[in-house]
Amino acid sequence: MRGAIVGLAVLGVLVGCGTSPAVTADAGPPAVTADAGPPDATPDDRPEAAVVVDAVVDDVAVSVDVAVKPPWRCERRRPAPVATPSRCNGAASRCGRRLDQVVFPTTHNAMSTRAERFILPNQERSMSRQLADGVRGLMIDLHRYEGDAYLCHGACTLGSRRLAEGLCDIGTFLDGHPEEVVVLILESYIEGAELEGALREAGMLDDLHTQQAGMAWPTLGAMVTAGRRVVILDDHADATRPWDHPVWDFAQETPFSAATPADLDCRTNRGRSGNSLFILNHFLTAPTALPRLAEMVNHDPFLVDRARRCRQSRGRVPNFVTVDFYETGDLFAASAALDAEAEAEAATADGGR
Repeated sequence: MRGAIVGLAVLGVLVGCGTSPAVTADAGPPAVTADAGPPDATPDDRPEAAVVVDAVVDDVAVSVDVAVKPPWRCERRRPAPVATPSRCNGAASRCGRRLDQVVFPTTHNAMSTRAERFILPNQERSMSRQLADGVRGLMIDLHRYEGDAYLCHGACTLGSRRLAEGLCDIGTFLDGHPEEVVVLILESYIEGAELEGALREAGMLDDLHTQQAGMAWPTLGAMVTAGRRVVILDDHADATRPWDHPVWDFAQETPFSAATPADLDCRTNRGRSGNSLFILNHFLTAPTALPRLAEMVNHDPFLVDRARRCRQSRGRVPNFVTVDFYETGDLFAASAALDAEAEAEAATADGGR
């Protein structure tokens, strides 16, 4: 059936687009080849990404090699872990700090991008570009769509991408940046087996850190040396998969439904106040994310001042400063300032070491 469909498609290209060859009764069959290989090549000698399609044009049989896209697979380099890291997440000072003592610039609905042609996106740039620019926390939504696990925001008809392919982008970034640690915060509507399948297809299972509840987080340097540089925080965690951490057992957050700048306060929302990780939701939805809304709240001093107020009220530095349209405003500057404060706090807590 596939060959017949492709044959009809080729016929349509040859005949229906005004490009059919002029074939007369005495012209003989035209020689039509497309990288067919040597004259005596067998089908097995032809390129793997090609099939031979038979078609009839004006009663003349022709054979055409048609390129076929090979099955997708994630290509990972997977370098050996760095034995003695020197610049974890861009700074030497972060190597010696625990994960809960570090600030991660974070994107809200990181998969919902204009670059990937999502309708009503939360970000302009792709997840690969976000990571290249310095984002280290990704909030992503997982849905079941067309029988597979997909990255979607609400209705997948408004934008979607296979989860395995998105995860592959993250893994590829990690391969090229062996001293970086990334945290994934999941809003999940799929089962643990589906998530594990996508992670396996993306070659990421060996990248995952497993954290025991109640135990101190490792330092970023220790995570780099162990080669376990991805943390998953999941609102639909599967207890049978120890790397699939229940987000609200480890993190606390501010409200996520602000419509105006005045709504961005420091009230508690999900997660216990004693949880070690702090998510600062800092974006407006009125009724959707828009660049002009990000323009209102992403700049300093508004951003960093709010983060400091919430740090004071919660007694801990926000670990995940989360925004829409991160390229607007001062996410990275505010995160760096807060991280410097976290470094000073950690030094005090550790007795000045």
